[in-house]
Parts: sequence; structure tokens; C-alpha cells
Amino acid sequence: LSIGSMPGGRNGGRQSASSSSSSRHAPPPLPFDRSLNEPIRVYPPELGRSSPLAALQSLQNKNVAVVGFLSTSSSSSSHTFAFANRVIGRNVFRDDEMQNATTVKDVRLPASVHLYYDDVARCIYLLGLVRPDSVCYSPQATKMGTPNSNNRNKPSARRQSTTGDEVDEQSPLNETQRIRNEMDTFEREKLKMQVLLYSSCNMLIVMKEDARVTTNVLKEVRTMAMEKAQLQSFVPTSTKHSKRDSNHSKSSSSSSGGGNAFAPGRCVPLVVYVVPAPDEILHVSMKTQGSGPLRSATVTYCKSLETRLTTLFRSLRGSTVGSCRMRDALSAANLSKERRVFNLDPSHSVVVVSRRTATTDGRPEALLENLLDALDSDISADDVLNDTSLLQPLADDDMGLQRLNQYVQKYIDLLFSFSPSGSKEGGRTELLSPPQWLKAFHALIKSYSRLEFKRRQETTALETLDNDITSDYLAPASLATYHFDPMEPTR
Repeated sequence: LSIGSMPGGRNGGRQSASSSSSSRHAPPPLPFDRSLNEPIRVYPPELGRSSPLAALQSLQNKNVAVVGFLSTSSSSSSHTFAFANRVIGRNVFRDDEMQNATTVKDVRLPASVHLYYDDVARCIYLLGLVRPDSVCYSPQATKMGTPNSNNRNKPSARRQSTTGDEVDEQSPLNETQRIRNEMDTFEREKLKMQVLLYSSCNMLIVMKEDARVTTNVLKEVRTMAMEKAQLQSFVPTSTKHSKRDSNHSKSSSSSSGGGNAFAPGRCVPLVVYVVPAPDEILHVSMKTQGSGPLRSATVTYCKSLETRLTTLFRSLRGSTVGSCRMRDALSAANLSKERRVFNLDPSHSVVVVSRRTATTDGRPEALLENLLDALDSDISADDVLNDTSLLQPLADDDMGLQRLNQYVQKYIDLLFSFSPSGSKEGGRTELLSPPQWLKAFHALIKSYSRLEFKRRQETTALETLDNDITSDYLAPASLATYHFDPMEPTR
């Protein structure tokens, strides 16, 4: 069941002229059902689970902000779930449920995007994941990762007459080809997931597992810039059925269309990098908390990373990465730069957190287990409840997570309080409602499918042309071969 077939989507607009004239007297939508609110995979679309998306269709008159989490180098998805849950403030992404959501027919997806709506914060959270390294390129994953690999590489009845030596020679080649196909599929789906997040979020939190900042980040940004530019050529600039919006107002139809600056495909996120602090930095910070400047080593380390990133991104073309303060990211000049990959606040681009915060040890259940293990069995329950030390923050839990929460909340408040200057930009720079955003996101995925289809056509045409050129080049040599006679006198 696709997003476009949800209530209020494509089927919801098939009305006669008489019914459309009385649409203003239609009954109000049902209230938001919190019991149906749970994470759902939106890329690839999760078939058979339409309840969470149907619940969002009732929020016609509420604008939402979109915050994304991106993890592309995680050795374990549990780390990503734990950190995202701490930022959201709820235990939303659970290991067992997300394990099922990232698996299709017993095969782990190379990459996926999951959605959760927070009705209190009026925020859509997107979580972009890649398959953990532990199941990448393994023999089992390789066999299952290639579609119809068993049938494609299985010898046919005609080939069963080959000798054993020929079969032994073909097996390594087939295995190498399967691994190559698996790697190509993984990298292609990983890039697609990244471009979807970078094109659909107002703010994007990029989670890193180490603090190494190399020039490889420039290669990744350039690749995404080229991919986004090609994708935008397939994104519609207006919506064909924009008149179906409520009140038929210009602002409503404009905000629901592809020309909206906050619509998926046109949105440029404000990016924040989350980096775990090295042990030596964290140890120095803990020692200076009592006598010296509070967390001075962590702050210095954070500023050095921000300077490093800013210097690297300045080497890119000006239209690739924008450098602006948070409040300037919503200016008319920056909102019109929709070909950018993302915007970066030079003074708030990196958040350094403790390694416990960025790993599985930061999960609430893990913290509770460690607390119970540390308690003496002879201590009574009343003594435990009266122990004020339990209310203190963790010894190694620095202020990085709190700083990130404050930064995210500040930008969300800025988005909701943002009022466009001038009536002409009122609809183009208005936050979308959940149904409008879902419709635009689904249209973006369809645009990506059209782009991939065009690429396959071009690849097939080039292969056909190469084969024709090769056959034309070899044909004369096969028809007439010149025999050189050394005794023939030269002219």
C-alpha cells in the first residue's frame, strides 16, 4: 500500500463537481490516534503496515518540522538506536522491532529510512541506517544480497555437460561477480538513502563513530551534490492536484507543491556532526571539572574539529555547502539555494559527546542494569530511594548531549516562529503538514525511480553501441587478412 493511496491522497480527490463544491462542509478528520503512532519504514516502503501513516493523515492543519539522524559507519545498529532515543526523549527505536523493520524475506536491507512522528514536539524524525559491517559482504549476505543470484548463477541443463575443470574455473569468477554486485548494490542504496535524508530534513544529525576528519568527507559531499542535482531535474516544481488542499488557497496549494522550500527534494538541512570524545580528552575534562575550567579540554577539542570541517568545506564550490548562522539559514537568500547539499553553522557544527553516550552503554536499560549490579545486596529499598547520588548525572556523561538537545529545540522553535516577509513567499516558505510532507516524500522516491530507469536505459544504449563498434572493427579483419611477405619489395 503506497503513501499516495492513503486517505486524502490520490483516491481522496476523486470527487464530482457537486461534491467538491460542498467540500468545505465535509466532516472534520478523526483525532490523532496515538496508539497507532510507531516507527515505520518509508524507504523502501514497508508494505502491509499502513496504520502509522494513516494516523498522520488526520493532521491536516498542523505544520511539522523534520529532524533526521544519519549513521553510515556504525558497527552496530544498537548504537544508533540508543543515541536517537536519547535525543528524542522516548524509547522509540527498539532493537527487536527495528531488526524486523530492516529485514525483508530474511535478507537485511542495504539501507533504509524510518519515520516516527512526535505529536508533542510536532516533529517528524527520520532515521537513516545502513546494514551493519558484521553482515556486509559475508558469503551468506552476498548470496542473498544479489536478486535471483541462485537462479542467475546456476548452470542450465545445457551447461551441465561441462567438465569438472571448467566448473572449478567458473566458481571463483561467479563468487567474485556476486561480491561485486553486492558491493555495488550496497553503495548505491547507501547513497540513495543519504540523498533522501539530505533532501528531506530541516535539520540533520550526522553520527560518527570516530573523530577522524579526513578529505574523504569532501568526496562524499561531491558525490551527493551531483546525485542531488540530477535528482532535482526529475522533481516536479508544482503539484498537479494542489487544488485538493483545504480552502483552495494559494498558500495551501503552493505549500503542498514541489516548489516549496521545505518540501522533500527542495529542502536544504542544517547539519550537526556528533563525534565521540577520545578517552584522553574525556579524562582530562573530568580532572579539570573540580579545579580548572569546566570541560575546557572537550570544548577546545570541539572547536578544533569545527575549524577543521569549516576549512575543508571552504575548498568546495560555493553552491555545494552553505556557511551561515542558524537564524540566517531561514533567510530568503539561503532558502533559494536549493541545490546546496546542506548548510553548516561554523560555530555550532560539531557536538562532542562521551563514548558511553554514543554507544550501546548509553541505553536506559543498560544504565539501570549497571546501577543494580553496583548496589550492595544488603541495602534496603528505602535506602536506595533516599540515595541522592542516584540523581546526579553520570561521571563521564558530558554536556554534549544537552547541548545538542538545546540546539535542536532552538532550531525547531525558530522554524515554527518563522514568518516569511512578504505575501509572495508565504506559501513557498511554509512548513508542510504531515499529509503534504508524506505526499511530497513519496513523489521524491518516484522521481528517484525515474532517474534510475533513465540511467539503466543509457547504460543499455552504451553497451549496445560498444558492441556495434567492436563488431564493425573486427569484421574487416576477419573477412580479409593481409599476409606480409618479407621478400616483397617495398614501394
